[in-house]
Amino acid sequence: KDLAAKCLQTVGAPEKRFSEDALRLFRACRFASQLDFSLSAPTKAAMQSQVEKVRGISLERVRIELNKLLLGNNPAKGMRLLVHSGLAASVCRQKRNGVYEAVSVLPELAALDAIPQNKKYHAYDVLEHTLHALAETPQDLAVRWGVLLHDIAKGTPGVRGVREDGNPTDYGHAEAGETMAAVILQRLGMPPEFCRRVVWMVGEHMNLGISFCAESDVRLRWLRKTARSRLFRDRKELNEGVRQLVAVCAADRRGMGTALLPCYEDGAEDVLALAAAMPVHTRDLALDGKAVLPLVGPQKVRHVLNRLLVRVQDGTLENEYNELMTAALAWSHRHREDESKA
Repeated sequence: KDLAAKCLQTVGAPEKRFSEDALRLFRACRFASQLDFSLSAPTKAAMQSQVEKVRGISLERVRIELNKLLLGNNPAKGMRLLVHSGLAASVCRQKRNGVYEAVSVLPELAALDAIPQNKKYHAYDVLEHTLHALAETPQDLAVRWGVLLHDIAKGTPGVRGVREDGNPTDYGHAEAGETMAAVILQRLGMPPEFCRRVVWMVGEHMNLGISFCAESDVRLRWLRKTARSRLFRDRKELNEGVRQLVAVCAADRRGMGTALLPCYEDGAEDVLALAAAMPVHTRDLALDGKAVLPLVGPQKVRHVLNRLLVRVQDGTLENEYNELMTAALAWSHRHREDESKA
């Protein structure tokens, strides 16, 4: 009967089950996400009364449940339950140097509940916008964390303001959110490389999102700057990061309660195409050091490759073997002329 009704409830008294193992509180949220089920009223009510028991759960176990929840079929449902049950604002623990320390779960997410937004652009408050956006994401853990935290700074002191017409504003929320996301992910013990990717997406979601309805040159400048930021080791990694950020931006837009504009979709496709052709490292070039060595000598190989990389990124040179060789040869001739004059 419960399966047919897509209803989750404990075996026996829910208070007793949750008191036996408080991790079941998080598992209830996770199962709601994975199965797209709802909780029975007694089970949901019992969760709120047992939240204090979370203090005895290890951070590692909580982190595992959070990630499983986010990878579920309906992460918005699971996260909504996490907030409304009081679990997001709860505290677990971790052992460091033999001493247990309290660790907050996601109080920053709980703080977004009922924070109003400009109704001209948003149909929902900040929490509901975040959850609606989360429902629009692919099953990618970094993307889902990026969407969960993309507006995490909205409503905070120094970010929340009021326009002349009385509507709220949150100028600079992406930059402030970048700092907050780093704190949250590090606190939860997420891997450093994963943290860097998610934090980057939180910080850049406005810069890239706004560019989707601008000229292609705006996206190209953003991409060139990103390629030179040293956040990505090669073009493959850049492409993955841009693909994930595009997914965050698209989910953010859909989560506003409005359809994607045609220019937004076209801009997203354009930046993905630009990223596919943008080299990040000299190893992304169509020629390598062995090809350049006879022309410039061993002392100048790296210098010439780096110059070629910059020119390809700037769009003044095609990433094609013959054209790169011609440019390297021209550099060699100029260099020899300069030496002879000296």
